[in-house]
Amino acid sequence: MKKIRTLLLRTLLFNKRLLKKPSFILILCLIPLLVISMVYFTKDESGILTVTLCSEDANDSLANNIINKLLAEDGVLIFTKADSVEKAYDSVKMGKADAAWIFEKDLQNKVDSFVDSNMRKPFIKVIERETDISLQLSHEKLCGCIYPYISYSIFRDFLYTEMFTVEDISEKEIEQGYENALGGGNLVELEKIDGKENKESNNYLTAPLRGIMALVVILCGLAAVMYYQSDKENGTYDWLPSRKHILFGMATTTSAVFDCSVIVIISLLLSGLFTSAALELISALLFVLATTAFCTVIGCVTRKSSTTAHIIPFVMIILLVISPIFFNLKSIVVLQRFVPTYYYLYSIYNPMYLMYMLFYSLIMFLFAFILNKIIEG
Repeated sequence: MKKIRTLLLRTLLFNKRLLKKPSFILILCLIPLLVISMVYFTKDESGILTVTLCSEDANDSLANNIINKLLAEDGVLIFTKADSVEKAYDSVKMGKADAAWIFEKDLQNKVDSFVDSNMRKPFIKVIERETDISLQLSHEKLCGCIYPYISYSIFRDFLYTEMFTVEDISEKEIEQGYENALGGGNLVELEKIDGKENKESNNYLTAPLRGIMALVVILCGLAAVMYYQSDKENGTYDWLPSRKHILFGMATTTSAVFDCSVIVIISLLLSGLFTSAALELISALLFVLATTAFCTVIGCVTRKSSTTAHIIPFVMIILLVISPIFFNLKSIVVLQRFVPTYYYLYSIYNPMYLMYMLFYSLIMFLFAFILNKIIEG
């Protein structure tokens, strides 16, 4: 009981020392500031492209049907509607939109002529100030939204030409036959490993937020390593054998990472990214261990606070690149397994990674003790 009381007292003292350091307080403040900023900016519509939609004939039923469907969609493309062709052009000229899609008047007849004629004449004008990859991909979206109407026209033309006459079958019966042939629904249904339905994120801008906050936790741990190294250089731990100094370094790092993780959990709860309480808490606690082990290994390699300070920016850039935050490449999966963010980010969606993160922590702690023994003797 006395040992537990002593351990808790030392933990409180480590936290008290850390909370007196302005740089540590600044790092802690980065997390809620980051979350508030992301949540605030994502209240507005956000996407990789803005496309203005317009019909040359405001009363064209087919054009209005397509435009309304696009306006109702929630995705990475933002669609707006212009009342006239001139306003659609102006939206691109003034930089309010990246592109304008203008549907020609009498669109249904234009679609039918496109299907029947050998000389296929375009019936949609696309206005763009420049051409880049995002805009080229948007053309696929345009083809996808117009293709059902082209395929229906082909289907109807085939029935009237090869099988029936206008007196034999009505337009409504053709529509019903087309819907039955098409089947409806999605070709692909996404589910998680546990069998639950996959729900898309409300806003793609908030998707990397968890990963970015995990990087801030590691930044906090590296700062704590630097604090410990500075204390060591000032002779704070000279009363202990040098091989035991690492224990105080680990205690300092754990305190800092734990404090930062508490702020992360609260921020996730407020931002709407929080999943289940049990999973989030267990993942966070294991991430504290993994981050402490990772930062301790770096501290054993750098040894001096000045060296740690110099490499922190490079370490953070490398972590940002190889961690599965903005993109995840199979070619770097071997490198990803050396960083704690890999296990933490995957553990939220696959509990097996909780065990992997525990094994990672134990291996990294063992490696840190081996390095410390080699260096300190």
